[in-house]
Amino acid sequence: MHGATIDDRYKTSIELENLVNLLQWEMGNVGEVREVRVDDTTATVSIFGESAEEMYGYVRKVLRHTSFSKNAGVVLRYGPPGSRERRTHMAN
Repeated sequence: MHGATIDDRYKTSIELENLVNLLQWEMGNVGEVREVRVDDTTATVSIFGESAEEMYGYVRKVLRHTSFSKNAGVVLRYGPPGSRERRTHMAN
């Protein structure tokens, strides 16, 4: 998620924490949020589980309707780093 596209009122650690909690809630035990990294312009939320497509199916509606994820890029990886990937962009 790129900070330059996010309205300043949503750039708080509480809003990011709420987003992460909502993502985890929507996935249930299908996936797990394991890492959240934030720098000056980007927030990265890493989610792990058995099926990238299934997890994305659960979190897609959250990403489309959350101001914090406006114009977020999503990478679905089908295995460990270096495996096949599918990239998509949230045009919300």
